[in-house]
Amino acid sequence: RSTPRTLFPYTTLFRSVERFSFSVSIVYATYVAFEPVWANLLKIVTPRLLLSLTTAAWGFITLGTAFVKTYEHLITARVILGVFEAGFVAAFFFARS
Repeated sequence: RSTPRTLFPYTTLFRSVERFSFSVSIVYATYVAFEPVWANLLKIVTPRLLLSLTTAAWGFITLGTAFVKTYEHLITARVILGVFEAGFVAAFFFARS
């Protein structure tokens, strides 16, 4: 094995700069799309509960991204990560205010 492949095992998932860029930016696209949803959900659910649930889900999904094997699974994990990150940020700032 070559040194870059040993140091960066995810390079086999991307195979191009565009795939890597897309996998990074898809988190923010879903974050922007779902932040209003979570903000409206805060009217129904308490911020403490929502913050706990989204933090736990975000942590498990982040941990799960270490075990993806295909590019499609990575994109799926990153989309779900963006959804829960939006919930975390909305609950965090609502609880801090």
